[in-house]
Amino acid sequence: MTLQLTGQKIKLRPLQSSDLEAIQLAYTDLDLQLITDGDSPPLTDVQVRDFWEEIISNPGANLRYFAIELVGEGSQFVGACSLQQIDLRNRHAELSVWMASTEQRGQGYGTEAVRLLLVYAFEVMRLDKVYLGVYDFNEGGLRAYERVGFQYEGRLQNMLHYEGRYWDEWPMRMLRSEWKRSIQAPVDGLRFYH
Repeated sequence: MTLQLTGQKIKLRPLQSSDLEAIQLAYTDLDLQLITDGDSPPLTDVQVRDFWEEIISNPGANLRYFAIELVGEGSQFVGACSLQQIDLRNRHAELSVWMASTEQRGQGYGTEAVRLLLVYAFEVMRLDKVYLGVYDFNEGGLRAYERVGFQYEGRLQNMLHYEGRYWDEWPMRMLRSEWKRSIQAPVDGLRFYH
C-alpha cells in the first residue's frame, strides 16, 4: 500500500528528475534562496542542478524530501518540503518548506504541506519533535507555522545581514504531544484548552 499524503489543495510525493526544471526556475528568485539557504552565497544553475540531482538520486538516511503538487490541476509542481537532520535515536528532525514562485505563496499550500509533513513525521517516522528556524522578515512563514501550532523556543538575534540590516531567527518546534492535542476533535464544540 502506497502512503498517501493528500490534502484539500495539495499532495506530497517523492521528488523526481522531472521536477528539476521547475526547481531550477524557482532558484532564480534570490529571495527564495535567502529564505531557504540563509547566508549562503547565490548558487549557479549548475550548482542548483547538481545539488537537487543528488537529493533526488541519493538523499541519505537523514533526509526525506517531497514535492508539493496541486491536487486535480494537472499535477503542477508548486514547491517542496522536507524533514532533514533526522535523528532517529533521539527522535527529532528539522522541517523546511518552500514555494516555487511568488504567485504560489500566500495560497495556503505551504501550511497544508506542513500539516501533511507532520503526519508523516509523527505517524510514519514516529518522531517526538519537529523543529525549524525562520527569519523574522518571513512574516508569511511565521504566521503559517503559528497557525499549524508550532511554538517559539527563543530568539536568535542578528543571525542574517540582508538589505543593510540584521534579521533575527526564530527557532520553533512542535512536539508529538502538542500535535496530538491539536488534531483531537473538539469536545462539545470547544477545543480542550477552552
